[in-house]
Amino acid sequence: MLMKSVIMILQANRNTLLTFKNVDIYNSFMAQCESNEVVDLHEFPFFHSYISDVESADIASNSESHISFNMFGTCSLRNVRRIMRQSRRLKPLRVHLLKSVLDLCKAADLEPFVYGGTALSVFREDGKFISHDTDIDLGILEFDSDGNSSYTKLIHCCLKNGISVFGVENMDESLLISVNSDLYVDFSASTSRRFWLKAQKFNMSETIEEIPYNGCDCKRIKFFFSTNGLLKACELYHLNSKIASHIQSDPSLVHVDLFTLSTYSDSFDVIKPLLVNWNLPGIYDCKKKLFPYNSFFPLIPCTFEGVNLLAPHDLKTYLTIEYGYLGRDAVYDRKKQLCKMKKIFSSGRLTRLRDLLKDRNLQGYILPTEDEHFNEYVGNADRRCAFISGFTGSSCSIVITLDQAALWTDGRYQLQASNELDENWSLFRNDLTEAPTRAQWIVSSTSPGSSIGYDGRQIPYTGIETLQKELTGVEAELGILPNCNGIKNPLSRQLVNIPNTNLIDLVWESMSGLQIENVSRPIRSSNPLLFIPVSFSGSSWQQKIDRVRNMMKAKGAELLVLSALDEIAWLFNLRGNDILYNPVFYAYAIVSLNKIDLFLNPKTVDQTPRLDDYLSDKQYSVKIHPYSEFFNYLETVVHNSPEKHLSLQPSRVWLDISASYAIVTKIPENRRLFHISPVAEMKSIKSLSELNGIREIHITDSLVLCDFLAWLEDEANQINNNSCCKQSHDYKAIKPNTENGAGLPVITPPLVLTEASTAQYLDELRSQAKDFFSLSFSTISCADANGAIIHYHPVEGQSAPITNTSIYLVDSGGQYLTGTTDVTRTIHLGEPTLEQKNCYTTVLKAHIALAMQIFPSNTPGSRLDIISRRIMWQFHGNYAHGTGHGVGAFLNVHEGPIGLSGSRINAYSRLGIVEPGLQENMVVTIEPGYYWSDHFGIRLENVVFVVPVETKDLHSSDRNSYTAETSTGHRSFQFSLDINITKWLSFEPVTLVPFQRKFINSGMLTTDELNWLDNYHKTIRQVLCSRIYQEVNIQLSINNGNDDHEIMLSNMSMLSSSRQRCLQWILNQTESFL
Repeated sequence: MLMKSVIMILQANRNTLLTFKNVDIYNSFMAQCESNEVVDLHEFPFFHSYISDVESADIASNSESHISFNMFGTCSLRNVRRIMRQSRRLKPLRVHLLKSVLDLCKAADLEPFVYGGTALSVFREDGKFISHDTDIDLGILEFDSDGNSSYTKLIHCCLKNGISVFGVENMDESLLISVNSDLYVDFSASTSRRFWLKAQKFNMSETIEEIPYNGCDCKRIKFFFSTNGLLKACELYHLNSKIASHIQSDPSLVHVDLFTLSTYSDSFDVIKPLLVNWNLPGIYDCKKKLFPYNSFFPLIPCTFEGVNLLAPHDLKTYLTIEYGYLGRDAVYDRKKQLCKMKKIFSSGRLTRLRDLLKDRNLQGYILPTEDEHFNEYVGNADRRCAFISGFTGSSCSIVITLDQAALWTDGRYQLQASNELDENWSLFRNDLTEAPTRAQWIVSSTSPGSSIGYDGRQIPYTGIETLQKELTGVEAELGILPNCNGIKNPLSRQLVNIPNTNLIDLVWESMSGLQIENVSRPIRSSNPLLFIPVSFSGSSWQQKIDRVRNMMKAKGAELLVLSALDEIAWLFNLRGNDILYNPVFYAYAIVSLNKIDLFLNPKTVDQTPRLDDYLSDKQYSVKIHPYSEFFNYLETVVHNSPEKHLSLQPSRVWLDISASYAIVTKIPENRRLFHISPVAEMKSIKSLSELNGIREIHITDSLVLCDFLAWLEDEANQINNNSCCKQSHDYKAIKPNTENGAGLPVITPPLVLTEASTAQYLDELRSQAKDFFSLSFSTISCADANGAIIHYHPVEGQSAPITNTSIYLVDSGGQYLTGTTDVTRTIHLGEPTLEQKNCYTTVLKAHIALAMQIFPSNTPGSRLDIISRRIMWQFHGNYAHGTGHGVGAFLNVHEGPIGLSGSRINAYSRLGIVEPGLQENMVVTIEPGYYWSDHFGIRLENVVFVVPVETKDLHSSDRNSYTAETSTGHRSFQFSLDINITKWLSFEPVTLVPFQRKFINSGMLTTDELNWLDNYHKTIRQVLCSRIYQEVNIQLSINNGNDDHEIMLSNMSMLSSSRQRCLQWILNQTESFL
């Protein structure tokens, strides 16, 4: 009965073909279907017909540029979405069935390979199901080179192992059905239900006769769950009984097709081409699709939904032939589609927002990407820019008027934004002078007298003041007079705060009410807090409060208002997990000279039982309030605090320069003290225990990255070696060894190298390291042209393949209980050209120039930025990001108030504040780069400590003058030392990952640069190699001579194969240049 129901279903459904004009339209349609937004079908010029209609198939095949897919039933949007939802829901069962089928084939000594839509998933979707696909397709040769039949081998294996089968002519059905079988195997899965197997007087001694394919119908095998197997699978994946009942009524919902292929006998080729054994008039003519034999064999390893199996050798050639006939699905050039990041369609969202603007008599709305705490990474509930526009980068600014929408971002995200925004948006790069500023755009896009709204909790007070001045300046150029003495010029455009209301939230919540998939606004996280021991922090929270209060007294401040989450976490020696990548928690704090008010989510408090005891020191009087009460309480406490000290000076309220408009306007103007937060300044100078933890965890993290890079280079080398393999089973001997020398769980590396699969593998490796907490940011994994996108992140299903000629850039890091890491390396997986070497070496020179620099204490980072950048300028290169940034101690990976960026001086000077300089025990990065659009990107990043250098040589008599060589000969210079400078500083790298040796043109490096590089590599060799042997309880005494390499090699047999590979890679990369 089960097989009969399948037959009826197959006959009842009519297959529909949807054809789109091009890939972009197809991607747009699929994205809208996945988002479940309201879709206007008139936007999509597709036509549809029943696939059995030969004329329509010919129209599809003759389209110059098109993409199609076929599906059961009608082509209505509702049905498309139904199939997508169904595919997601049934995917675990389909993958489980695939594993069972592969086990059965292995028992029958068969090697099936991905075919059809499944092969397309491997090629185009990084081995993930195509969202509208409904089955799994495999292929196999009808007869192998020895003349053995796949059908016959499989039927005998099924009978031997008690697997239920169907479709053998003249066979007693009672002998075919097994009550204990988890599978049904249908050997007559052709459209006419013909038999390809026939029992001749069947008994234990009789044989089964097979009919070879004769050019008609379809010779394939179908695999289904039996009732018993289905129930067990549903229980395994915790699926309810309704799903099992639904599949039992329609077993075709979960099935695997195994197509047979044979050689084409009419071909004159020496090696006969292959064709699939499927010929149905008006639907599929196999003779029009001849596959070159070498496009299939030798087979290569691949991964589909995490399952390891085999694939045709040249997937693109096979798939282009396969889908070129009817034009179904897309076999497009992946490199031209790499940046086609998923778009949302913003028309409906913008319409809702504009209705709210009209209700409030507003003509525009300003939206920054940050939340009210100005976090770089925001929680899902605060990703307002992504919701309204589709842009997912971490930095942008948006202005929306009644008929236009514009987004500004910097050079890091320009390419990403251009691919994520739809046609409703204008995109501007805010670091280019030719782009209009927000003020210029607002004036040109709104009428005089317009009111532009904003949420004052989301924008700094200084930002609103600056923008209002810019608007006034632009209007003045047009002859519009500014406001005077509080009297508003009716023609002047005004920025209007909307108290306690965010219009984007209202739009989001209105769509959440419609229960539209992927649009409902998430709930903010409220997770338990972690207590940081003094052994890491270096000071108790009480000691930190004392230091803060001393700084407050020095400034005449009665209150300190804190809204930056990392500052609150650091001050109280607490960490959280409310925001991805940042170990912080949602909070506000008000510190006075005699008490402390801490505002937390009640759920966070409830989940942290020890919190009250932890903060119970009566001397400091800490009171916990609900997070939502902060603004009302702030207004009250400011009102009740004394307005003047005994000195009759105003009682000041210390506000960080980034405090929001909503916070600042709660404070009377004469009591506002704007300055960098004392907590930010204290936090940036690490304690000795913090530095020790950071140094130690960088050894661990660097070893993870070295292990990864050694594996990746080994994989690239094997790609070359594998090209000469004759049989698919040859690949089994060269699968990567996954033993772990540190006793950690084995992690299976990907068999198909893509940006996404390698990033996932690195993330998994890092997650197994000691004291790992989370990633510190989403891993940036870029191959070739994508490396030129500074903050590119691989999108599952659209990431580029990594080949043995790729230039690969990986920027990654982790949050650990004792520190935060951030490291970037670029490697070449083949042989770099001289031009590529020169580009890499130029970036390396820029890195070394700053790493070697000696500078006086308190030198602003903006002045050091030029040290690296000038090297790039000499070669007519530059990079659209800062040279470095501060790094937290198990806190934010990008930490202020210091950084190595030329733009910082302008940001501070606008506020009338001196840019803070670098001091001893600060932690920053050095990361120059070079980005050649459409070719490759190179970035080399280390985390470094700011350390003192000895100054005794500076005062020696021979250092009072020096001789420099110029183009005209030697010239002497005299200089005098500033004896008031008491401390000189430089940088010490704590990232310990080699720079790729073969990528370096050593002839471009000076002797000083080569010395620095050799010393750095020598440190890496000593530290990491010692750590590798410590993992197996062997202590090495490695000297500083030339024989350390031999000492390593002599002990290598004690390590696992993966650690041997890593060790050998480190030794090779760290060989001396001098």
